[in-house]
Amino acid sequence: MGRLAWRSYWALLMCWLLVLVVWSLLRQDLRSGPLPGILVALPPFLIGLDLMVFSRSHEAICRSQVERHRWLELITMGGYSHRTFFVTGIGVLVGSLALAGWIATR
Repeated sequence: MGRLAWRSYWALLMCWLLVLVVWSLLRQDLRSGPLPGILVALPPFLIGLDLMVFSRSHEAICRSQVERHRWLELITMGGYSHRTFFVTGIGVLVGSLALAGWIATR
């Protein structure tokens, strides 16, 4: 389950980058409203859920990657705890809702 959570996180991140590129290429009048807000905010919303639901899996994978690649220890200070992933997920979730609201009301 851990690898699935990790892969879905990165797939959603790549999906969000693609959505942002497409959104930036749209005409200004097509960039606002409820539907664009939902479409742009959906990937980070799902990323936040992924980080919250699978926080323990993310912690285990992060720890194994730090053990495997010592230079990551400088960035992660030894690895992130499941609590850090969970709190980050809450932040991403709230941020995605704020993003959806901002785009919808533009």
